[in-house]
Amino acid sequence: MGNTQGMHEAILNELVKIRGLRVMARSSVLPYSHRRIPISQIAAHLNVQTVMESSIQYADDRVRITAQLVDADSGAPFWSKIYDRGFKDVFAIQTDIATRIASALRVELTPGEQDTLAEKPTESPEAYAAYLRAIAVGALAGGLEATPEQCAVIRQSLDQALTLDPNFSLAYAIRARHYAYSIARLVRRSDELTVTRRYELAQENAERALALDANSGLAHAGIAVAHRFAWRDREAQLAFTRALEQNPSDQRVLRDVAFFNLFRGHYRAALEVAREIVEIEPGLGNFLVGYTLMPLGDSDGALAACQKVLSLRPDFALAHQLRGFVMLTKG
Repeated sequence: MGNTQGMHEAILNELVKIRGLRVMARSSVLPYSHRRIPISQIAAHLNVQTVMESSIQYADDRVRITAQLVDADSGAPFWSKIYDRGFKDVFAIQTDIATRIASALRVELTPGEQDTLAEKPTESPEAYAAYLRAIAVGALAGGLEATPEQCAVIRQSLDQALTLDPNFSLAYAIRARHYAYSIARLVRRSDELTVTRRYELAQENAERALALDANSGLAHAGIAVAHRFAWRDREAQLAFTRALEQNPSDQRVLRDVAFFNLFRGHYRAALEVAREIVEIEPGLGNFLVGYTLMPLGDSDGALAACQKVLSLRPDFALAHQLRGFVMLTKG
């Protein structure tokens, strides 16, 4: 199960590399994955024109991926393809899906995007399978919300991936991010690492990732988060700038930058990034918009943002809390 969920995440991460596409974050589409809702209604909720439906099956070192694009207005598919190959071909499949989707949506790829999509993150399918298990859990758990059990799975899976391929830059970048967030998760720790050691591990993994891939935006983001929790604001700001230069549409990087600006009192900068996040992750984005508008004195705007969040995610506890606080301040 972890591999199939991780593969969904990996395919979305490939599509995010295409700047001509606006790709919704996985957390935005998950609520619709097990519910029978018309495509037109899903598209309206997410403010998109095209919906990608896919199914992934993985067993006995083979993977079967079915993908299709559906027009939101007519509900009719206008591109579809079935892949049934050995897992060792998963990189070629992901590249082909991203390239064909761009073509079907009439988005022209730049030479740089073509090269980036064609890159293999690792030569080891086994290492990639372990990496997929890690990002499947990490994407669902988020940053600070991860439980000790989820943290253990993430850490063990990444350790396995890097044992199988010590030159797996992307795995180092994700591990750097994991250790960086663990600094703030210390109250729920499942190991005996000190804050200092977690900071060092985040730095070591990010530096290793960048030594293997100087353009790793996620590695810059990982060390930026570590600097943030260590109150090294200048270093964090520089690392976040580099992360955005490399991964300007990655919702993980955007979320990190928004929270950094918000909790350092840079409210207008936070609001600008939050509005970008609304386009790809409406629930979290509107929550951040509401949270940022409060200190800017716009309680009506904050309340409206909360209402948007709760229309999409009625179980978003922090949005209920923020809405209550806004109503309290309004009397």
